[in-house]
Amino acid sequence: MKNTLHILVCPHCGQSAIVNTPLLILRPSKKPALLFSPAGGSGSSQDQEQAEALIGMCRAHLGDTWQDSWLADGVLIVARADLPTAIPYESGSSPIDDVDPRLRSTLERIVAMITAEGLRITTPEELQRAIEARPELKAELAEALNNT
Repeated sequence: MKNTLHILVCPHCGQSAIVNTPLLILRPSKKPALLFSPAGGSGSSQDQEQAEALIGMCRAHLGDTWQDSWLADGVLIVARADLPTAIPYESGSSPIDDVDPRLRSTLERIVAMITAEGLRITTPEELQRAIEARPELKAELAEALNNT
């Protein structure tokens, strides 16, 4: 189901509850490979501690499978409300699937950078305004479009 990552359903009674807990997502084939979504209402120092703790737990759980290269691009911090934008659904296709891979990579990087600033993008118009307000991102997108 869409947008239900933070909702747990009791297998016995069917009641659901929203879980307000930090979340670390490992995407080994993506850049950045690690996404961290803080719990709601936490502060930045608490978020940092929780991210480090979850990374340590992930590293310990994966053992020899863990790759330090997953940290090379840093950890993208994504607000819980922005997770649907940051994580494409694995089942089915998305309109962005038809985009040239180089352009797609640039778009994903731009959206990640804007999201990391705390700006929530929900419409194409909001994305356009955010890019227009950032000349360096606008230039990067223009270059990517010219090279596709």
